[in-house]
Amino acid sequence: MKYLIIDWFNLVKRYTYSQDISDLDEAELISSLTINLINKITELINEFKPDMLYICSDNGYNRRATAINSDYKSDRKKFKSLTEEEKEKSYIEYLKKVIYTLPFPFIEVKNTEADLIVHILIRYLKRLDDKAKFIITTSDSDFIQLLNDDVIIFDWYKGEISVNNWYVKYKLDAWFNHRNYAIAKSIVGDKSDNIKGIYNWGWKKVSRLFNIIDKIFDNAIARYV
Repeated sequence: MKYLIIDWFNLVKRYTYSQDISDLDEAELISSLTINLINKITELINEFKPDMLYICSDNGYNRRATAINSDYKSDRKKFKSLTEEEKEKSYIEYLKKVIYTLPFPFIEVKNTEADLIVHILIRYLKRLDDKAKFIITTSDSDFIQLLNDDVIIFDWYKGEISVNNWYVKYKLDAWFNHRNYAIAKSIVGDKSDNIKGIYNWGWKKVSRLFNIIDKIFDNAIARYV
């Protein structure tokens, strides 16, 4: 079977972060988003023709991440006025009700981000069908670590991303391994999540030296196989 998995909040952000929502009244915002989102979901179904579609959503605040690093996403709220926060809550709750009416599962878990939900969902579905294929629709690079021969990403801006072309899409060296993307990201940091990396370490340096890190990773995994 072919499964299409939509990163819900990432899709919503695609139509809201590019504009100042304070310039729109609630009716304009909600009607515009409803049309855009329904049309985009329809477009994705027509393009990929999946046997099954899942919509996975962030919910609340990632308490596990903030327990590890108190700076995690701590800079995001300060850019919003109270009016914007109130509007966001209003349209998010409305859009959820719209999505609930569609004939597709909508999955959210309190204080959990969509990437973890998608990871667990794929693992579960693979147990049921080891020949299953997956398309994850998102522009969030955290999903890169889920790539394999059965999983591809459709990025809104970069197009189709697979194990064979992902380093080209992200302008990294060929020997950089997608499986170790999370390790590399912990070294360079993540500005979008307000996570600082090691001083003077960027993606260029990490990707050049990752052939060494990858060998260490493979040897470590081999001990447990």
